[in-house]
Amino acid sequence: MTDKIDSQEHHESVDTKYLQVLIQLRKLGLLKKEDIKSYGLLSKLCDQKYFAEKRIRFLVEWDPSTLLHPEQRDELLPLHYAIGGCPSPAMQRLQFVFEYGIHYFPKKKGISLLFKKNNHGRYTPFQYACKRFGEEQVIKMIEDTFIRYYSSSDDTPPLNVVDALMTAAIDEGIHLDCVYFLLRRQPDILQKLLSSASNSTTAKATVDIVVFTSNGNGINPKKRKR
Repeated sequence: MTDKIDSQEHHESVDTKYLQVLIQLRKLGLLKKEDIKSYGLLSKLCDQKYFAEKRIRFLVEWDPSTLLHPEQRDELLPLHYAIGGCPSPAMQRLQFVFEYGIHYFPKKKGISLLFKKNNHGRYTPFQYACKRFGEEQVIKMIEDTFIRYYSSSDDTPPLNVVDALMTAAIDEGIHLDCVYFLLRRQPDILQKLLSSASNSTTAKATVDIVVFTSNGNGINPKKRKR
């Protein structure tokens, strides 16, 4: 136990010292915002064997859009890398990064980050997390995050479930697991979509997709492309 505490204190000390280096480099103009994406700095920190919380916070708060930016070499998001590393801090790190996604992109992009696909056929962050930690634990993490952000009294805009569902159903880059997740959380959303379907071609296409996928076991690619 003592060794574990000492190791944690050591990592926190290292994280603090390297953070000061990053701050100085930024002040000197030797570290620029575009460097975060160009060199994949956030993904590299998320892939550390320990939780570099202070430096991750520094980079995300400097450029929140880096959360949406996949690595060029493998098209993996920082969320993918946050799930990797040593077992003990991985869930904590995943929750930390996901919470920042919800914080900066609360309406729909934050939740869709968990379900982003890539062209290499690899797991979405949600699938990867479920494989590593179990679906029950991952769902609990998501719900706990939603409660903190969407039920609090701060200025966080509410999750636009209709927009998030429509985006998930239509966007080829988002896995349909996102549709299932949103439907499970709010089953009456289909009724809202159906009521607006007559006034919106997009809504009608979304309803076609959602009804099909929620009633069947397969995915019809032609339906998805409407």
